[in-house]
Amino acid sequence: MDHNNMITKFDESKYLISMAPVEKVLEAGYYLNLNDQSNVLDLCCGYGEMLKLWGEAYGINGKGVDICDEFIKKGNERLEQSNLNHKIDLVCQDVKEFKTDEQYDVACLIGEVIFGDVSGTIQALDPFLKEGGKIVIGEPYYKQKDVPQALIEFEGDLLTLEGLYDTFKRSGYYVSYMAGCTDNEWERYISWSARRDLEWLRSHPKDKGFDNKEKWIDTWYKMYFNYRRPYEGWALFILEKI
Repeated sequence: MDHNNMITKFDESKYLISMAPVEKVLEAGYYLNLNDQSNVLDLCCGYGEMLKLWGEAYGINGKGVDICDEFIKKGNERLEQSNLNHKIDLVCQDVKEFKTDEQYDVACLIGEVIFGDVSGTIQALDPFLKEGGKIVIGEPYYKQKDVPQALIEFEGDLLTLEGLYDTFKRSGYYVSYMAGCTDNEWERYISWSARRDLEWLRSHPKDKGFDNKEKWIDTWYKMYFNYRRPYEGWALFILEKI
């Protein structure tokens, strides 16, 4: 057993704010035909770990944008440590205000609804693409049409997989790759988020928001146990035009 390789994988997963595991991110890069000439944009990039993985595996050039200064600082540190900072750049900015004249081979937005809905996400990413460019998005979905009202109140009116597919088609895109997450990946994400909240509680024992944060952790886990695990899924998609 290669323990060092496993520990490296755990470390990478810690910074990958996505329910797609490292293997699926790398597999998506393969089906995107990424190489050292590829130019990739990742909006709401978090730590920029997806770009980092693709940089290490395929040699891409990339730009990541996220509003969280903590994520960007740490992500750029990791890129420098991996000697990728000359090819991949992370910037702290509201993605809604991000403007560039540069065109990209791939534009990504994973697991965020900052542009309102799925069609809004596609419309936001499309202008950044070169002709023949591809979109990578990660989206939650309901596993069936009828789900408990408590889940709808927590997550909103998510689409089913068929609903996502129809939305992609109406936006002019076809699915060329998809990877659904497993329960293990759900739980990695759920516990990652909870650990951040626990760290906040330890650092702010006298904060007036302590009780609310503690209640939120309970809600976060119980929504997963009772509703999200049985009724909700998540998948990574590559979208492209004919």
